[in-house]
Amino acid sequence: GLQSHDRLIVPGIRGPARGCAAPDGAHMAIAIPGFPAPIDGLDIVAGLRRLEGDTELYIALLRDFISTEQDAATVIAAALAQGDRKAATRRAHTVKGLAGTFGAVRLEPVALTLELALRSAEPQQAPDAELQAFAAELDALMSALAVKLPPEDAPETQPAGPVDPHFLTSTC
Repeated sequence: GLQSHDRLIVPGIRGPARGCAAPDGAHMAIAIPGFPAPIDGLDIVAGLRRLEGDTELYIALLRDFISTEQDAATVIAAALAQGDRKAATRRAHTVKGLAGTFGAVRLEPVALTLELALRSAEPQQAPDAELQAFAAELDALMSALAVKLPPEDAPETQPAGPVDPHFLTSTC
Protein backbone atom coordinates (compact mmCIF):
# COMPACT_ATOMS: atom_id res chain seq x y z
CA GLY A 1 0.00 0.00 0.00
CA LEU A 2 0.86 3.65 -0.15
CA GLN A 3 3.20 4.64 2.65
CA SER A 4 3.83 8.16 3.88
CA HIS A 5 7.51 7.75 2.98
CA ASP A 6 6.79 6.71 -0.63
CA ARG A 7 8.03 9.18 -3.22
CA LEU A 8 7.49 9.55 -6.93
CA ILE A 9 10.42 10.30 -9.19
CA VAL A 10 9.34 11.40 -12.65
CA PRO A 11 11.83 12.03 -15.44
CA GLY A 12 11.97 15.75 -16.15
CA ILE A 13 11.05 16.77 -12.61
CA ARG A 14 13.98 17.40 -10.32
CA GLY A 15 13.94 15.85 -6.88
CA PRO A 16 11.43 13.64 -5.14
CA ALA A 17 7.83 14.72 -5.04
CA ARG A 18 5.70 14.43 -1.91
CA GLY A 19 2.75 12.09 -2.11
CA CYS A 20 3.10 11.51 -5.87
CA ALA A 21 2.49 15.17 -6.74
CA ALA A 22 4.95 17.44 -8.47
CA PRO A 23 6.90 19.62 -6.02
CA ASP A 24 5.00 22.74 -7.07
CA GLY A 25 1.64 20.95 -7.02
CA ALA A 26 1.50 20.97 -10.82
CA HIS A 27 0.05 18.06 -12.74
CA MET A 28 2.42 15.53 -14.19
CA ALA A 29 1.40 14.70 -17.75
CA ILE A 30 2.65 11.16 -18.27
CA ALA A 31 1.03 8.50 -20.42
CA ILE A 32 -0.67 5.73 -18.46
CA PRO A 33 -1.34 2.46 -20.30
CA GLY A 34 -5.10 2.00 -20.67
CA PHE A 35 -5.93 5.56 -19.58
CA PRO A 36 -7.36 7.84 -22.27
CA ALA A 37 -5.25 10.99 -21.79
CA PRO A 38 -3.45 13.10 -19.19
CA ILE A 39 -5.83 15.44 -17.36
CA ASP A 40 -4.68 18.80 -16.06
CA GLY A 41 -4.84 18.93 -12.26
CA LEU A 42 -5.00 15.15 -11.88
CA ASP A 43 -2.12 12.95 -10.74
CA ILE A 44 -3.27 9.79 -12.49
CA VAL A 45 -0.36 7.70 -11.21
CA ALA A 46 -1.21 8.51 -7.58
CA GLY A 47 -4.89 7.78 -8.14
CA LEU A 48 -4.15 4.47 -9.82
CA ARG A 49 -1.76 3.48 -7.05
CA ARG A 50 -4.54 4.02 -4.51
CA LEU A 51 -6.78 1.74 -6.61
CA GLU A 52 -4.09 -0.89 -7.19
CA GLY A 53 -3.81 -0.05 -10.88
CA ASP A 54 -7.49 -0.69 -11.70
CA THR A 55 -8.02 1.70 -14.61
CA GLU A 56 -11.67 0.76 -15.15
CA LEU A 57 -12.49 1.49 -11.51
CA TYR A 58 -10.52 4.74 -11.64
CA ILE A 59 -12.42 6.00 -14.69
CA ALA A 60 -15.73 4.87 -13.17
CA LEU A 61 -14.94 6.80 -9.96
CA LEU A 62 -14.09 9.90 -11.97
CA ARG A 63 -17.38 9.62 -13.87
CA ASP A 64 -19.24 9.17 -10.59
CA PHE A 65 -17.44 12.21 -9.17
CA ILE A 66 -18.66 14.28 -12.12
CA SER A 67 -22.27 13.22 -11.62
CA THR A 68 -22.33 13.61 -7.83
CA GLU A 69 -20.05 16.58 -7.15
CA GLN A 70 -20.25 18.94 -10.14
CA ASP A 71 -22.68 21.14 -8.18
CA ALA A 72 -20.83 20.89 -4.85
CA ALA A 73 -19.88 24.61 -4.74
CA THR A 74 -23.49 25.63 -5.40
CA VAL A 75 -24.77 23.19 -2.76
CA ILE A 76 -22.25 24.51 -0.22
CA ALA A 77 -23.21 28.12 -0.98
CA ALA A 78 -26.92 27.23 -0.64
CA ALA A 79 -26.30 25.46 2.67
CA LEU A 80 -24.45 28.52 3.98
CA ALA A 81 -27.26 30.80 2.80
CA GLN A 82 -29.70 28.63 4.80
CA GLY A 83 -27.45 28.73 7.85
CA ASP A 84 -26.58 25.02 7.59
CA ARG A 85 -22.83 25.21 8.18
CA LYS A 86 -22.66 21.51 9.12
CA ALA A 87 -24.01 20.45 5.71
CA ALA A 88 -21.60 22.82 3.95
CA THR A 89 -18.68 21.44 5.97
CA ARG A 90 -19.69 17.83 5.26
CA ARG A 91 -19.86 18.49 1.51
CA ALA A 92 -16.45 20.20 1.47
CA HIS A 93 -15.05 17.26 3.46
CA THR A 94 -16.55 14.76 0.99
CA VAL A 95 -15.06 16.53 -2.02
CA LYS A 96 -11.68 16.79 -0.25
CA GLY A 97 -11.65 13.05 0.43
CA LEU A 98 -12.65 12.11 -3.10
CA ALA A 99 -10.13 14.52 -4.59
CA GLY A 100 -7.39 12.97 -2.47
CA THR A 101 -8.42 9.45 -3.46
CA PHE A 102 -8.09 9.99 -7.17
CA GLY A 103 -5.20 12.47 -7.14
CA ALA A 104 -6.85 15.84 -7.81
CA VAL A 105 -3.73 17.74 -6.76
CA ARG A 106 -5.24 21.22 -7.16
CA LEU A 107 -8.76 20.57 -5.90
CA GLU A 108 -7.81 18.68 -2.73
CA PRO A 109 -5.89 21.55 -1.05
CA VAL A 110 -8.58 24.16 -1.79
CA ALA A 111 -11.27 21.77 -0.55
CA LEU A 112 -9.25 21.31 2.64
CA THR A 113 -8.85 25.08 3.04
CA LEU A 114 -12.60 25.53 2.58
CA GLU A 115 -13.39 22.76 5.06
CA LEU A 116 -11.06 24.26 7.67
CA ALA A 117 -12.52 27.74 7.12
CA LEU A 118 -16.03 26.33 7.58
CA ARG A 119 -15.00 24.56 10.78
CA SER A 120 -13.17 27.52 12.31
CA ALA A 121 -14.91 30.70 11.18
CA GLU A 122 -17.63 32.40 13.17
CA PRO A 123 -21.10 31.31 12.00
CA GLN A 124 -21.89 34.78 10.66
CA GLN A 125 -18.69 34.82 8.59
CA ALA A 126 -18.98 33.16 5.21
CA PRO A 127 -15.66 31.93 3.79
CA ASP A 128 -16.26 33.70 0.47
CA ALA A 129 -12.66 33.66 -0.81
CA GLU A 130 -12.23 29.99 0.06
CA LEU A 131 -15.53 29.09 -1.59
CA GLN A 132 -14.59 31.02 -4.74
CA ALA A 133 -11.21 29.24 -4.96
CA PHE A 134 -12.95 25.89 -4.39
CA ALA A 135 -15.56 26.63 -7.08
CA ALA A 136 -12.88 27.66 -9.58
CA GLU A 137 -10.78 24.50 -9.07
CA LEU A 138 -13.86 22.26 -9.08
CA ASP A 139 -15.08 23.84 -12.34
CA ALA A 140 -11.63 23.53 -13.92
CA LEU A 141 -11.39 19.84 -13.03
CA MET A 142 -14.95 19.13 -14.15
CA SER A 143 -14.26 20.82 -17.50
CA ALA A 144 -11.04 18.87 -18.00
CA LEU A 145 -12.75 15.58 -17.09
CA ALA A 146 -15.67 16.30 -19.43
CA VAL A 147 -13.27 16.82 -22.32
CA LYS A 148 -10.70 14.08 -21.59
CA LEU A 149 -12.72 11.15 -20.26
CA PRO A 150 -14.21 9.04 -23.03
CA PRO A 151 -18.00 8.65 -23.11
CA GLU A 152 -19.15 5.55 -21.27
CA ASP A 153 -20.31 3.86 -24.48
CA ALA A 154 -17.19 4.75 -26.50
CA PRO A 155 -15.18 1.83 -27.80
CA GLU A 156 -11.86 1.47 -26.05
CA THR A 157 -8.79 2.23 -28.14
CA GLN A 158 -6.68 0.39 -25.59
CA PRO A 159 -7.79 -2.21 -23.10
CA ALA A 160 -8.76 -0.52 -19.84
CA GLY A 161 -7.66 -3.38 -17.66
CA PRO A 162 -5.36 -3.03 -14.69
CA VAL A 163 -2.13 -1.12 -15.15
CA ASP A 164 0.95 -3.29 -14.82
CA PRO A 165 1.98 -3.01 -11.13
CA HIS A 166 5.63 -2.95 -12.23
CA PHE A 167 4.88 0.25 -14.16
CA LEU A 168 3.47 1.91 -11.05
CA THR A 169 6.31 0.73 -8.83
CA SER A 170 8.95 1.80 -11.31
CA THR A 171 7.25 5.19 -11.61
CA CYS A 172 6.42 5.67 -7.91
